[in-house]
Amino acid sequence: SAWDCITGGPAFSAYLSSTQTVTVNTYTKVQCNTKEFDTNNNYDAVTNYRFQPTVAGYYQINGGIFAQGTSVSGTIIKIYKNY
Repeated sequence: SAWDCITGGPAFSAYLSSTQTVTVNTYTKVQCNTKEFDTNNNYDAVTNYRFQPTVAGYYQINGGIFAQGTSVSGTIIKIYKNY
């Protein structure tokens, strides 16, 4: 299970529960609004859609998106730290 590899600090898993419309040429935060787990209640799935751990350490971030539409010619994914 996913819990087998968690041996320390806060961890979470969240996803977007439905489609999200974005504007062309505009950076848009993916609103991962459904939590699968949140071991220390550090992920905000309601307002800011961000992870703010309260324990110093190293954190692995994984993610992916599927973009579909009439003007999809390229997609840029950014992960911000301390934003």
